[in-house]
Amino acid sequence: MKTKQKLNITFNGLVFAQDMHTKMLYTKELEASMLIIIGDINKSFNIFFSRKDTKDFINVLKNEDNLSDNEIIQGRGKNKRINQFLAFKYATWVSKKFELIIYKFFMEHYPVIRELGGDMYNDFRLNYLAKIYNGDNIRWTIINMNLDINRLLNKELGWNCQNKFEYDSRQYIYSHIITDIERGLKIKNRQTVSNWLKERIEYHFETLKILYKHQS
Repeated sequence: MKTKQKLNITFNGLVFAQDMHTKMLYTKELEASMLIIIGDINKSFNIFFSRKDTKDFINVLKNEDNLSDNEIIQGRGKNKRINQFLAFKYATWVSKKFELIIYKFFMEHYPVIRELGGDMYNDFRLNYLAKIYNGDNIRWTIINMNLDINRLLNKELGWNCQNKFEYDSRQYIYSHIITDIERGLKIKNRQTVSNWLKERIEYHFETLKILYKHQS
C-alpha cells in the first residue's frame, strides 16, 4: 500500500500541494491561493461543492472515467484532496484569472509529476540494483540507501510532506545512479555496495545543489 506523500510546489508566488501518488490537489492550499488572487471567502471549496452544478459534474466525471467517490475527493479538512478535473471545474467557477493560473500550473508541472512519481526508484530497485549486487540482503541495501538520502535532506522523520527541491533530489539521485551503472562505473576493491551507493548519493546530491544554486 502506498503512503500519502504531499508535494508542495511554488508557482507564480503561490503554493500548491499535490498528492504524489494520486496526483490530486489539496484543497487547503488551493483555497489559500484563491484567496491571494481573488480574496473572496464566498468562493470556498465547500460552497462550490454544495452547488447542484458541481454535483452534476462529479456524476458525469464518475460515469465517463469509471471513477469511485474516493478517486474524486479524498480526506477531510487540511488533508482533503480532489481530482484534477474537479480542480479545473473549481477554478472555472472562482474566476477567469484563477482558472488560467490552474491551467498553467498543470501544464508546467503535472506531466513531470505524473511520469516521475516513484517510477525512478522502482526502476532502480527492480532493474538496476541486481547489476551491481546479487546477495540475499537486497532489502537492507535499499533501506540503507534511502536512509542516506533522508539524512542528506534532513527527512529522517518521514516523507509525508516534501518540497520541490526534496522531490527533485530523490529523482535526480536515482536517475544518475542508474546512469552510473549503465556507464559501467565499478565498485572499488573491498568497497561494499552500500558504501558505493552512499558515495554516489553524496556526489550527485552535491552536484544538484550546485545546479540549483545557479538556477536561483
